[in-house]
Amino acid sequence: MVSLFYRFRMALSAWGLSALALFFFAVTPMAHAASVTYNGPTGGVLMYTDPGCTTYFDFLDGVLSCHNGTGGGDSSPTGCTISGQSTVDSSGGPFALTGGCTSGATSYVWGPTSYIQSSSTQSSVSTSATVKLPTNSGTADAQYSVTMTAYNGTATPVTITKQVTVSGTGGTPPPSDCGSAVVTNLNLSWGGVAIGGSGSTGVVVAKVTVPTDAVLGSNSIVISENGGSPTTRFITISKTACDTRSGRDYLGDTAPMIQGYASYLNQKYVTMTGYNYPTLLPGKTYYINVWNKNQDGSTSCFVGSCPILITMNASK
Repeated sequence: MVSLFYRFRMALSAWGLSALALFFFAVTPMAHAASVTYNGPTGGVLMYTDPGCTTYFDFLDGVLSCHNGTGGGDSSPTGCTISGQSTVDSSGGPFALTGGCTSGATSYVWGPTSYIQSSSTQSSVSTSATVKLPTNSGTADAQYSVTMTAYNGTATPVTITKQVTVSGTGGTPPPSDCGSAVVTNLNLSWGGVAIGGSGSTGVVVAKVTVPTDAVLGSNSIVISENGGSPTTRFITISKTACDTRSGRDYLGDTAPMIQGYASYLNQKYVTMTGYNYPTLLPGKTYYINVWNKNQDGSTSCFVGSCPILITMNASK
C-alpha cells in the first residue's frame, strides 16, 4: 500500500500537484481489478490499476487504500424471513407471500421470475410478492421453491427459500377403508375452498394439511350448499378418511373430532392443544368426511351429486 501511494505521490508531483489532489480521483470498482483515475486541471488523465486489488480503492486522511472482500464497508442483511402459505390448491395460486430482513437490507428481489406476478418493497424491513405456481394436474402433491434475495450495496446478498406445496387435483387416496362407497377426493388448501358432490351413495373426503408455520389460534370450517336446496348430511372431521367411529375425541386419536347431522356447518377449530374444539396441529393432515344421508340412514340426495362448498377459514 505504501508503494501504491508513493507511486501516486510521485506522479502527482510531476504534475505539480500535492497528495491532497487525490480528493479529485474517481474511485471505480471493477470486476477483476480496482482502479483510480485522476483528471488533471489541464485535461491530462492519470490512471492506476492494481490487479491485486479486486474490489475498490478509497482515499481517507491522505492515504489511498485498497479493500478486498464484500467492499464498501456494507454488511450483509440479517434476520431475513418469508411468511405466508405453505400449501395451495391444485391451481397453484395466485397467493401472497411477505418477507423482509430485520436489518441491513436496501432492496429485495423475489424469484424465480416465472413464478412472480408482481412484487413491491414497503420499507427496508418489509417486502411482498404475488406468486403463481404451475397448475398441478396430477394426483400427487408437487413441491416448489420461492426465493427472496436481500441486497445492501456491495455486501454479499442473502437469499432465503420457502417451500410451497401445490396439491394434486385428484386428492390422495384415503388412508382407511371406505368400503364400497364411491369416494370423491378433494384437496382443501389451508385458507382455501373445495367443491364436490357424492350423490346418494358416495362420500366426499376433503383432505387438508396444516402448514408447519400455521398461525396458532382458532378459526372455522364452513360446509354449505353449492347452489342446491338444503340437504341433510352426516359429517365427521378426523385423522382418517371415512371415519364413522362413535364418540368424540378433539385430538382425533380414538374417535372423530366431531360428528353429527346438519345441512349447514360452521365448526370452530383450534391449531393448538388444550381446548375443547377440533384440534388441527401444524404439519398434520386431516379429513373432512361428508355423506348425503339422514339420521335414519336413508339418502338425502335424490337429484345429481348434491354438491357442497367447503370453506377452510384460516389465519395466515
